[in-house]
Amino acid sequence: MKSAWMGALLLAGGASAWPLEINYADFYGPMQRAAKGEFGLARLGFYLTDQQNGRRCAVLGGSVETLDRHVPIPITADAELRLPYDEGLNLDKAKVVLELGDESQCSLSVQVMAELSPGLLQVATLEQAQGDMQRLLEQMSGRLGRLFLPEMQGVRLEMLAERGEGALQVQGRRQTLAWKAHQLTLDKDSLAAFSAGTLQLDSPVLRLTPWLPAR
Repeated sequence: MKSAWMGALLLAGGASAWPLEINYADFYGPMQRAAKGEFGLARLGFYLTDQQNGRRCAVLGGSVETLDRHVPIPITADAELRLPYDEGLNLDKAKVVLELGDESQCSLSVQVMAELSPGLLQVATLEQAQGDMQRLLEQMSGRLGRLFLPEMQGVRLEMLAERGEGALQVQGRRQTLAWKAHQLTLDKDSLAAFSAGTLQLDSPVLRLTPWLPAR
């Protein structure tokens, strides 16, 4: 398990933008499960993922629709769908309407993640986020699933820049870091060794995700 994905398979595609309809209930279910606990910095993120290459499908716009409500959906630069958590929309059997921008076969993906404040990062914050994400992973896996859930190896930072450098620093000690393909991983031992220090990076962090052992 490289990341915490779950969700229903969806058919999507088209040579030009066209609307795709998904039941709002497909999003509400995971959000309702996550709402049963307090998970600090951790939360759920929703994406459409290309079944062929694992990349995120291009989404040009979207909204949640009922007979008498129209709720626009914010979409981030990396195609995350920021849906509202609204019991009324679920009861009204709302539809999520998305405009897709390319020809793809897409599936709905739900990821456990954490957001970080801009600026200098405290390593203690990364450790807190790691624990918060572990607890949310266990919540989403259920009582049986959590028995088979691997322990996180550390955290994965999704970077805005494709490549770059950074450093962990504490009390005169420094560990240089480098990343590529927008991904930087930090294991638990490194986090513990620099727990009282900072992480300096030359690119903004989009989000933090669990680093789980490959299956």
